[in-house]
Amino acid sequence: MLLAVWLFIASTQTVLWGQQAAMYFVHLNENEVIKTDTLVIKLAGNNKILFIGDGFKNMMKYTKADSLKTLFINDLEAARTNKTLAVDAQKIFYFINESGKRRIKAENAEYNNNSVDVGYEIKRLQLDLPKYEYHIYDLISGYRIEIYLSDPQELKNILGSISLNEAINYTYKNAGDELKRSYKINLNADNGYTIASKTRGHADAIELAPSFGVGLLGNTFAPIVGFDLWLRLTDKYSVAKYKMGLGLTAFPFAYVSQSEITGISLVNSYDARFAFNLYGQNKGKTTWLGLQAGLMKSNDIKTFDNAFKFGFLYEGNGTFNYSFDIIKGKDLYIYGLTIKMPF
Repeated sequence: MLLAVWLFIASTQTVLWGQQAAMYFVHLNENEVIKTDTLVIKLAGNNKILFIGDGFKNMMKYTKADSLKTLFINDLEAARTNKTLAVDAQKIFYFINESGKRRIKAENAEYNNNSVDVGYEIKRLQLDLPKYEYHIYDLISGYRIEIYLSDPQELKNILGSISLNEAINYTYKNAGDELKRSYKINLNADNGYTIASKTRGHADAIELAPSFGVGLLGNTFAPIVGFDLWLRLTDKYSVAKYKMGLGLTAFPFAYVSQSEITGISLVNSYDARFAFNLYGQNKGKTTWLGLQAGLMKSNDIKTFDNAFKFGFLYEGNGTFNYSFDIIKGKDLYIYGLTIKMPF
């Protein structure tokens, strides 16, 4: 009966419930590290300023946004006056390093290749970003400021009328605990500052998966079938962090006489498990390392009936799962090893 139920669930694949839609969010760049927070400051029309860094907790301590903005405006105006930079350049990059050296560059759209940056296009569409863009890179802190405007002639007026430091301070004082739980905060700056929305990427899920493999209890091998029920917990970027769950594993031991199976004894293992993702920074990888403990039951093999077990588990990214246990049987200790292939 256990095998029949297992085969039925295996044929339906892994069952997964969760906020999967929440796993999709705006990447700042197709190849960018997943852990990036963004403060979106909405100006008049669809003009916007983006302040981007590695986490709101540290970003809110940044005090050089206005001074960096002033340097950028002055250097840009000088470049336009010297006619080394066109007023209608669609994409401008500005860099400042640790020694204070600065460089300004423009990207000319007519020389761009025809390849499509999917992450960039999604970002423009989702945030409704206008045509002209200016990227300011602080190479000291690693933060950057992105400015998107409909009219390049208004750059100086718009930036001169807004304090980025005040916007950052307002967010810090009013977002509260949402700074830890959100990866994107939208701030309206039309008439004073107001927080319009906060976006999280939590994608917690419940997983039910059957598995099969082979087990070693002491010096005896046996095939195994089982079920694993997990609660997977993710952070605000949809990156899997921890999971906890329950498992049932059945070890059928066959008795053979004269090349014929004369009987089967079943040993069941009931486990509680906890694991954490070794690749917490990478959304594409999940390799789990954890602990498990449980109770074994058997009507026929008294050594394993009511035996306690404790051990370690390892689950690779789309590979076999392994566990190693120490089993306290009737007046003796037994080592256990399982290798499972999950569905």
